[in-house]
Parts: sequence; C-alpha cells; structure tokens
Amino acid sequence: MVSAHKYDLTEFQLFQSTEKALLRKTMEAVEEVYYKSLQDPDEGYSTLSYNDLIVHLNEQYGTLTNDDLDKNIDCMNAKWTPTQPIELLFHQINDARSFARDHNNITERATIRSALKNLENSGVFTLALKEWRNKAEDEQTWTNLQTFFAKANKPTAPAHHKPNEQAYPPL
Repeated sequence: MVSAHKYDLTEFQLFQSTEKALLRKTMEAVEEVYYKSLQDPDEGYSTLSYNDLIVHLNEQYGTLTNDDLDKNIDCMNAKWTPTQPIELLFHQINDARSFARDHNNITERATIRSALKNLENSGVFTLALKEWRNKAEDEQTWTNLQTFFAKANKPTAPAHHKPNEQAYPPL
C-alpha cells in the first residue's frame, strides 16, 4: 500500500513539473501582451494553469480568417528550386496540410498538384514527371510522390533528368 502511494505521488509530481514546464515554455514563446489579462494583480501568474493559458489563447486568438487560409495556400505553393533539398518542398507542403487540417482541409489531389507544379517549374524533372504521369492513378499518392521524386532527385538517377541536368548542383 505504501509503495503504491509513493508511485502515485511520484506520478503526480511528474505531472505537476511537466505542466509547469509546458506553461513556462509556452509563456516564453508567446508575447506577454496575448495573455497579460490572465495576470493576477497580487499573485502574478503563479496560479495560472497551462490549460487556462491554452484555453485563453484559443478563445481569443485561435480563429483563422480566410486571409490566414489563403496565406497558407501561398506557403504551400511557394517556389522551390533545385538548389534546395527536395525535402524542403515536401516539408512546406506537409506543414500547409497540417495547418489546414482542422479548418480547410487540403485534399491529397490538391497537394499532389501543388508539388507537381513546383517540380514542373523547376525545369529539372522532365523525364521523372513524364514517368510519374504514366503511373496508374491509384499509385499517384502523396506518399508515393515524395518517395519517387526524392529518388529522382539523387545525382545517381540521371535517367530521370534531361541530359546535362542535375537534380541539385554540386557543393
């Protein structure tokens, strides 16, 4: 019985310290102007819980506007160049999809179209794009696209590029 109590106490202390750390890190990451109204005149933020802070931030500032969603699409479609690792393109698209997931979901088809447009505009993946388009429609998934073009971006995959093209320039 004593052992179970000690275990429960240890778990509770871990929970409390984790919550305090989350609160501290969140407060460091967010400008105080956004949560200053939660400050007690006598006790400051000592009685503020992480949950109270998050609820406040979501209620006051968590609403996305159409402009926010439009900017997100612009970020997803931001120009990628072959001088950058192709993973940056995949990350910018995945970040946009994550941002929009609960508000204005970006379909897989729109995701693939965005990536293909960026890859087309790079002028590097002519043969790889042709090969991709010849794949069966059920194989043309976002996951498969990332794998396919990551391989096509390797300098050891010259068959995917036009003659004298490189996936990315030498360092």
